[in-house]
Amino acid sequence: MSQPGLSTALARLRKHFGDPMFVRTSEGMRPTPRGTAVADEARAVLQRVNEKVLNGPHFVPEETTTEFRFAMPDVAEMTFMPTLIEAFRTAAPRATLHTASYAPRDLELAMESGQVDIAFGYFPDLKGSAFFKQRLMMHGFSCMLRAGHPAARRLTKAMFSELEHVLVEAPTRSLELVDNYLDRRHIFRKVRLRTMHYLTLPVLVASTDLVATVPSAVGRFFADLGQIVLVEPPYDIPKFPIQQHWHRRYDQDPRSRWLREQIARLFGSGSNWRL
Repeated sequence: MSQPGLSTALARLRKHFGDPMFVRTSEGMRPTPRGTAVADEARAVLQRVNEKVLNGPHFVPEETTTEFRFAMPDVAEMTFMPTLIEAFRTAAPRATLHTASYAPRDLELAMESGQVDIAFGYFPDLKGSAFFKQRLMMHGFSCMLRAGHPAARRLTKAMFSELEHVLVEAPTRSLELVDNYLDRRHIFRKVRLRTMHYLTLPVLVASTDLVATVPSAVGRFFADLGQIVLVEPPYDIPKFPIQQHWHRRYDQDPRSRWLREQIARLFGSGSNWRL
């Protein structure tokens, strides 16, 4: 500041605080006790502004006790969450994870407010400029049959129509792709059972001749438990993208960016993860 500008600023300070702020001494101009107190507080405020505003927020995953919140259906939780848990045990050992399912409109509001950090899976309703997304992988479908089923070696189109099916009617949008594909081609399925539950499928399929068409990762999970085998569907059912979605409000937030980087590293195209 110029000398006249400094004198003007000092005059405003003296008037505001009702204190001379600086006085002449044998050692030159020295602050009064009030001047020293104001300077100390101003220095602390400027330091906080510099650290938290000018330099941006800082996120330390090794020290954070945050809760990372995901929107994902139960089948995605069953498939992906074990890998996330093990990875975060090292990367963010004090953090916790939370999963939940939402109706489409409720999910948009939850992501906008920060109640949900990432929507993980297949969410075709999350559209518009308020949301960003990153494709992690493409996923297809398999048919589940009991071990020893006559169609276990090869499921033909004729068998697919002749067999009785169990349909899951849980709020998992990927299954709509199967229904729409078959409906458009007028492919008929003999539906013996409709259920809202994925977890009952292994028992239902293993103890009957029913067939269930499910996302491949779900079928593989059940097949690993035994008594269930997977076969390719006789039709070329479209694949669907597994993506992570986040709200524009949190695009530059260090915590959100770190979380998205971990998910991309674990499940993205360059990872070792395979469905």
